[in-house]
Amino acid sequence: MALAPLVYTVWNRVMNFDPQDPIWPNRDRFVLSNGHASMLLWSILHLTGVQAHFAAGIGKRGADARAAWTKLFGNCGANFPELAAEIEQMQKRELPAGWDRNLPTFPADAKGMAGREASGKVLNVLAQNIPWLLGGSADLGPSNKTTLTYAGSFQPGTPDGKNLHFGIREHSMGAIVNGLSLSKLRSFGATFFIFSDYARPAIRLAALMELPLFYVFTHDAMGDGEDGPTHQPVEQLASLRAIPGLVTLRPADANEVVEAYRYILQLRHAPAVLALSRQALPTINRTKYASAAGVAKGAYVLADIPGGKPDVILIASGRGRYCASGARATSGRRHSLTSRVDALVGDFRKRDPGIPGQRSATRRESAGRHRAGLNLRVGTVRRNDGPHHRHAHFRSLSAIESTAEEVWVRAKPSGSSRQGAVGDRGLRGKGWCMTTYRV
Repeated sequence: MALAPLVYTVWNRVMNFDPQDPIWPNRDRFVLSNGHASMLLWSILHLTGVQAHFAAGIGKRGADARAAWTKLFGNCGANFPELAAEIEQMQKRELPAGWDRNLPTFPADAKGMAGREASGKVLNVLAQNIPWLLGGSADLGPSNKTTLTYAGSFQPGTPDGKNLHFGIREHSMGAIVNGLSLSKLRSFGATFFIFSDYARPAIRLAALMELPLFYVFTHDAMGDGEDGPTHQPVEQLASLRAIPGLVTLRPADANEVVEAYRYILQLRHAPAVLALSRQALPTINRTKYASAAGVAKGAYVLADIPGGKPDVILIASGRGRYCASGARATSGRRHSLTSRVDALVGDFRKRDPGIPGQRSATRRESAGRHRAGLNLRVGTVRRNDGPHHRHAHFRSLSAIESTAEEVWVRAKPSGSSRQGAVGDRGLRGKGWCMTTYRV
């Protein structure tokens, strides 16, 4: 309560806040905490709406400020109707017509393209289609490929620039990106994936506030760190996926990067993270495999067998997808096992009510994976009804162990028609079996 005189002075003599229209665009913003002094803040907020004394202070001043701004905006709209329409769209979190025009489509290519390279191409197209999209990197723009090459830098002398130079300040970057989004701009930040730890509090606040901003985190693989363990992401992907309300996507090729952007730009009530590769990844032949549009579902079947009843399901994200494809070929040649590759791109348990028609059938798959246990050691599987067991037919796939970062192998229960093909090598027992291959 010692802060009560300060809070009273700030609210009643300084802030522009109208209780009758608490979200008018040019208002002063504030944070209501659940921590220290929270009761004081909530009490002040309550008093602004019900007490005559406060109504004559902050209430009148806020109402006058709102009326003046509304009149000014009306005059501006009469003279500049296109700009006024853009502001209206921003306030409603809408996108301009044709916002996704000219997005690239990448042909199949065995050499492929790095996720960060594809992201840079897509981001530059989107920023030209969406006037209020802007952002930058924490001193790593050339490495993250997030520089908007046509737009210039946002500086005092060039306020129309769209590239923000945050410096090596990931937490400050996150706070600024949050503030820009609260002002209804479409903002983004970027850095190496490992440095997402520094921005985590701001990222979590964005999820709590349902801000539709996004982060571009590159160098997503543990083997990419050129400066030792401090630059090698290990637990970052799992920890970001664990944040409620945060959409985390890890595309496996250039076309999945395009579809990931197409998805996250339509979000209205959730922040998103893109985890992208530094090294080139093959561009998948979409005439042979499923369309990259499946990214919008969070996960999709990339390659299946006729009839759709495989012995083994391989689930992977990012560059682990190519390890899964190799394991699919190995299991077929060595063990006569039929297999399916599932493309896991994001956490499909999280949905944004702002996007209609989202499918949730894959939640059952997600629940099954979590029950079986994802974070098991290499060559180990866990059954739902018992302790860990080692299985020879899984260990024989060890060729992928040295390169796979995230490959989940899921085998049929003992009642499957393929049980005889694997005998006693591990598929007996109840429930699904799973192993996780990690570097």
